[in-house]
Amino acid sequence: MRMTEKKTLSDRLDVFLVDVPIKNNFSDALINNLQYGIDRIYSLEKRIAVLEGELDNKDLIIREQMNVIVNLPNSLKNVIFDGIWFVYPFI
Repeated sequence: MRMTEKKTLSDRLDVFLVDVPIKNNFSDALINNLQYGIDRIYSLEKRIAVLEGELDNKDLIIREQMNVIVNLPNSLKNVIFDGIWFVYPFI
């Protein structure tokens, strides 16, 4: 009879294992998610560095344009007065 009980218990264990799946190791999924997050952070940090470089270049261009605008009245004054003095002897 004991043999029959063992067989029955073994069969029940097999049925139980089939009905209740063994849980997967969730640490693998967690590691994958963390790695994705870390890769995303590095990617965004690189993009930020590129954009900051572009902003610096644009700031330099704007400063140069401001210098040209500030110096424009003096350049116009010089052209006008030098032009008048150049033409004055012919008048």
